[in-house]
Parts: sequence; structure tokens; C-alpha cells
Amino acid sequence: MIYLQLLWTLVFCICIGSNHALLKTKSSDIAVLEDLYISTSGENWDYASMRESNNEYNLSYLNGVDWKFTRDAEKVDYIIDPCIPHKFQGINCTCDNSTCQIIQLAPASGNLIGTIPSSLGRLTDLSFLDLDTNQLTSSIPASLGDLTAAASIHTNGTISIK
Repeated sequence: MIYLQLLWTLVFCICIGSNHALLKTKSSDIAVLEDLYISTSGENWDYASMRESNNEYNLSYLNGVDWKFTRDAEKVDYIIDPCIPHKFQGINCTCDNSTCQIIQLAPASGNLIGTIPSSLGRLTDLSFLDLDTNQLTSSIPASLGDLTAAASIHTNGTISIK
């Protein structure tokens, strides 16, 4: 019995101590989402409007939980995955047994105010980007040209291409 308790304690400590074992989405991709959140006043996003817009355009599969970025005690690794188990609002991912890739990003109608971060171009698996009906005031970063998988990019015309 004591051996079983020791084994359970060891397994529990290994699982809790290794954030990389829990995350399926690359930390660098999560950092891009956090950049977007920070540069567009994420604390003021209107998630209800995002959900309503998704439902209106038959994109309810993009509905999810409010975005939250939490790191470990050393402030190094993320401990919340935007793809699983409860995906972030406006995100769609494709996952296999070991990894998840963000393939759609659509925080449309979410009261995003600010600029599009150039880091967004690092989401190389992104095939759909919808930033429509927000208050984005900057130019579209040239790095979005690196989104070679992107089949569709939507904006509301308040931003210009440099």
C-alpha cells in the first residue's frame, strides 16, 4: 500500500511539475495570442458580441471561453492552453496526439481597440483571420504576408496596408 501511495505521489509531482506535458499548443503561439490581447486592450473585449457575431454567421464552432494568460510560478511557461480542454473564444485549432495548431483566429466584433501586433505573422498554420468590426487603427503589419496558409483575411477597412 505504501508503494502505491509513493507511486501516486511521484506521478502527481511529475505531471504538475511539467507544464510542457500539459500544453499541446506551442508556447510561442500562445505568446502571439497574448501580444494580440495586450495590443488591442484585451481586458475590454466584448466576448458576448463575438459570440453573437459568430452565431449570426454560422461560426458558432468558434465560440469558447474568455481569453486568460496564466504562467507558472517562475513566470516562464504558460499553464493554460488556448486550444484544449476549453478553447479560447474566436479560436479554432487542429490537434493530434501531441500538438495543436491554431488554424482560425476570429475575434470579430469584439471591441478590439489598438494595433495588430507584427508577431501575428508567426502563426504559420493560420488559414483564417477575421478582425472585422473592431477599432483597429494601425496599418496591417507586413509580417501577415508570412501567413502562407491563410486563405482568408477579413478586416473592416479601418486599417491600411503598408
